[in-house]
Amino acid sequence: TLVILYRIANLFMFPHPYALILAFSSFVVCLSVYLSTLCVYRISDSRKLTVCGMGIGVFLIALNPWIVIPYTDSIAMIFPVLAVFFYLNIKNKYLCYSLIIFSCVLGYYYKPTIIIILIALAILKSFALAEKLLRKTLSLKRCAYMSLCIVISVGCAFGVYKVVVSQNKTKLDENKQMTMTHYFMMGLNDENEGIYSSKDVKYSKSFPDVESRQNANITVAKERLKELGVKGYIKLLIKKNMATYNDGTFGWSKEGTFYYQVPEDNSRITKVLRSFYYTNEKGANYLVFATAEQILWLFILICICFCVLPFKTKDGVENLISLSLLGVSIFLMLFECRARYLYVFSPLFSMLAMVGLYKFRFLLRKIKDVP
Repeated sequence: TLVILYRIANLFMFPHPYALILAFSSFVVCLSVYLSTLCVYRISDSRKLTVCGMGIGVFLIALNPWIVIPYTDSIAMIFPVLAVFFYLNIKNKYLCYSLIIFSCVLGYYYKPTIIIILIALAILKSFALAEKLLRKTLSLKRCAYMSLCIVISVGCAFGVYKVVVSQNKTKLDENKQMTMTHYFMMGLNDENEGIYSSKDVKYSKSFPDVESRQNANITVAKERLKELGVKGYIKLLIKKNMATYNDGTFGWSKEGTFYYQVPEDNSRITKVLRSFYYTNEKGANYLVFATAEQILWLFILICICFCVLPFKTKDGVENLISLSLLGVSIFLMLFECRARYLYVFSPLFSMLAMVGLYKFRFLLRKIKDVP
């Protein structure tokens, strides 16, 4: 996608080709926030909660500086939101599940963790399937239709992926690819608290092919598990969760300072934005921005806690979002973790927080009604 956008920018003689990429990623993020706002209204039927969700989406997600980085985190954000949007708004089950499968499979090629949403949906629907089997009400005709929908959806997503990839003429050396074993090994690095480790990357790169690299990764992973022990591993998981969930800027101050060239632009709006986003001496207002983002993020996490209240929501979408985010958390605990990896799912966190507020409102009403 980035290659296609870069070519389009060069074709139309853009002075800064990356500007089109950044404009596209910003549009995708804004669209994700808009769709998540519609989902909140669909769930709650409350304008107040919808406005609250929209405000969080604008300030925490749409104004987050990660949107100016030409990377897949912002572009891939649309796929989880689309999956929930389709789940809530498409009444025809075959079309609904087809679109969800298409979104998740296509999103997988951008960010593999997006497939977790599809896994969560499969888990939830497997219970309904098991119930129908026990009651002997399962229709073979419907199963055949659903299987056909799955095949078509996966095929379409794979086709789109192939068309997009074909635009990139760069030949990649498959022997240099980093597999899941590398990220599993890095996630067990207690010295770096399971975050990115340049030493681990250099170690994995030192092997000439995938097979030898995987074997080496597994060996180191076993050694690290043995050294950690049960208590050490639990402490590492706590550290990884803190590193992942304890930053409302999604790790901007840790990873967002890798810009090498800054265009000379001394306009007033540029100076204002740099004062909030830059983490160096030019970022005079960065602490204000980071504090505001942290407050919003903690507000979201607190509101999510209210989802345990026994009040029901429409269409059971709460279960899908909750299970999806739980799966993402488990994935980050097992493999390399970064706060930035949550940014792609930030609209889902915002939606789930509004579900928590929705239930908390019902709790307050129940308390008021008690004589």
